[in-house]
Amino acid sequence: MESPGIDERPSRPPPARHDIARRPRAAIARPNIVSLDAAKVDPAVCATWDRLSATCDHPNALHGSRAWAEYLVARGRDVRVAVVRDGSGAVSGVVPLMCHPYGLDYDVGAQRLLRSRFRVADVLGSLPLLPASVLTKDALLLGVLDALPDCDAVFFESLPVESVYSSFEDVSTSLLPYRPSESRADHLVELAGSFDGYHRSLSAKLRFNVERSLRTLGGTGPVELRCYRSPADVDRLFTDARLVRRTSWQFETLGDLNDDPVQSSHESLSELARRDLLRSYVLYVDEAPVAFVIGYQHDGVFFYGVVGYDASLSRHSPGSALLHLLMKDLFASDRPRLLSFGRGNDDYKRRFGTRQRYVGTVFFFRPTLRNRMRVQNHRVFSQAKGLIAELRVSSPHRLQ
Repeated sequence: MESPGIDERPSRPPPARHDIARRPRAAIARPNIVSLDAAKVDPAVCATWDRLSATCDHPNALHGSRAWAEYLVARGRDVRVAVVRDGSGAVSGVVPLMCHPYGLDYDVGAQRLLRSRFRVADVLGSLPLLPASVLTKDALLLGVLDALPDCDAVFFESLPVESVYSSFEDVSTSLLPYRPSESRADHLVELAGSFDGYHRSLSAKLRFNVERSLRTLGGTGPVELRCYRSPADVDRLFTDARLVRRTSWQFETLGDLNDDPVQSSHESLSELARRDLLRSYVLYVDEAPVAFVIGYQHDGVFFYGVVGYDASLSRHSPGSALLHLLMKDLFASDRPRLLSFGRGNDDYKRRFGTRQRYVGTVFFFRPTLRNRMRVQNHRVFSQAKGLIAELRVSSPHRLQ
């Protein structure tokens, strides 16, 4: 049974909200929170940010990069930067943050019953670009909440389980940590060696299915994968991917590509292309688009983003054919060192991936009464939902 909210610590009296602000400045080193514009004009901040981002091994390193932060600001997002300096005043770390509304969902199956809304300081990339020896976990988290009084929590969407920030031991009583679900596997592909070597490493069944997909799709016309990267490509990419989205199962739940202003709208794709971040693909059969991937690439990481395929062709597995040809292209041209499939444990990610990394979603709330109630209510609901699911499996007749 899943045990959401695995974050219990010995109960201690909560401090008042203003305790953070009243803590003497000399008692704890703190990051300096600045706007992205201010960070961009500081050469030392930019150099440290770029260096730490390029050497970060987190699969979501793209989302913690300066390039991605600048893109988000261009799309109207509120991005701040926590700048950390050592004793000599030299920049030793940066933590990009995006302030935005978030919510804890109360859902049953596909139906959302309620959403508890609040504002978070979202750590972009989910891993602070900060040596642990420079600033303690508490110092960073308290410093961020102190500087951003409109945010109720610091939020890590995909925090590696081995990170010091995943541990709730010895967390300050001025913080209320919450892990709403168990850790999950993010699936990756390491692009080492040759494409043939990678292809041979896949299961015999998967290789057979890919060959069958290419063969059956090719029965109605030529099969071709096209890569789109430049601003001049965006119109064609968006038009063809949009046609596919409208025939896919995702259309009913996710809507049109223009409905997502950050990942897939025409304006977002144009901005990504102008910033040399776009690397997307469309699969064609007899010149008709049948599947697509909107992806991004930066600093050696290709991020497999928004996907879709024509549902009427599902028996031919066009998604598998696209992914096979996409991997072939990644090995052949401007090869990244890593492909990240992002969130989700979909079957195709497990079958095409070469390794996985366990991550979890973590909040560090201000310990106000409202937040304590918010966390406790969500934990109880999630535990009850998990218990019911377990009973359905072990004793289905009792719930009929």
